[in-house]
Amino acid sequence: MSATVDSLIDRLLTDQNLIALVASQRLKPLIGNTVYPASYAAPDGSARDDKGPRYCITELRDGTNICVIDSIPSQANRIETALLTDDYLGLVREVRVQAKLANDTVGIRHMLELGHRATDGAVLASTLEPEITTALRCVRDDPAPLASIAPMCLLMGVWDSRKNRTGLKLPRAFSATIEATDVSQRQRHAQYNSAWHANELASELQDAAGAKPSEIGLDGVPSGDGLGGVVVHGEIGRNAFLATNPLRANCSGKSDTAKNAARYIASLGLVALTMPASPWLRSGCNLVPDGTTLIEAVNTDGSRETLKITHSEAIAVAKQCAKTLGIDQLAPLLGEITADNIRKLASAKDESPAKAKAAKGKKTAADADATVES
Repeated sequence: MSATVDSLIDRLLTDQNLIALVASQRLKPLIGNTVYPASYAAPDGSARDDKGPRYCITELRDGTNICVIDSIPSQANRIETALLTDDYLGLVREVRVQAKLANDTVGIRHMLELGHRATDGAVLASTLEPEITTALRCVRDDPAPLASIAPMCLLMGVWDSRKNRTGLKLPRAFSATIEATDVSQRQRHAQYNSAWHANELASELQDAAGAKPSEIGLDGVPSGDGLGGVVVHGEIGRNAFLATNPLRANCSGKSDTAKNAARYIASLGLVALTMPASPWLRSGCNLVPDGTTLIEAVNTDGSRETLKITHSEAIAVAKQCAKTLGIDQLAPLLGEITADNIRKLASAKDESPAKAKAAKGKKTAADADATVES
């Protein structure tokens, strides 16, 4: 085990002077200066002519702006699914959920592919629910059961928010995002031209095509204003941090097993922190490094020290920590979604905590919105 990485894990879990590890890296488009950021649906209540998708661009007081290229949840999802590749075999236990599909096939998803992790509807509607619920209930005393089933809950957070559930809320200890500064939004127009215009076809072919031949690709279709990416005049940067306070809070417990679980989760944090950014985020958004990644330890007095830790070192230590916790000795888990579990979940429908508290007058509207946002 790398002495440097091993001692760094000790610092993450015990050094009261250490606030976080941070990693920053500049990125640039594969070609040119235009990238396609993530797009989002229009908020409820938007005017009829403003219901199209939009980018998340925040205007600043100095006239510049910041554009989200890849959000915190999206970066988390990319890291989690990357752990399913061969480079990380043995790092996380194989826990899957399967469901019978309408086409008489069976769909299977790994826990790392589920958006809400251990509290995803697919998990709670499956035969894994009792084991997951037990792990969630005991996490404050012993994080090992949850670490052995859904370790990313302890690193990237989870909220068991559905009605009549545990109510457990674990904060993010690790976070990453990609943003660009000072961008100009571009528009996109398109025109599809069919091989023959509808009125060029023989009458029997026109009749067969119907009143709207464009719907089946037998007539031209223009496209109006659309999102055409953004021109980046400033910089594109990926920033990530592994914070000690939430890490320690999520991984408390005094037993040897609990301590081994804490080291395992901290080591996964180092793997996430050092993981290279995905070069392909979406169509039109290929980003490559523009310099090396800077990793620093940030202390309570604001001082920083540069750290030298490679991704391969982090992986090696994390695999050893997983072995110490006994992850490699655990049998794979496969849960199945059942009709009974779906009915049970549906009988206690999700209720917005913000709305419930606001309705009872326990919080102001602003507090309620903050509860949802957090």
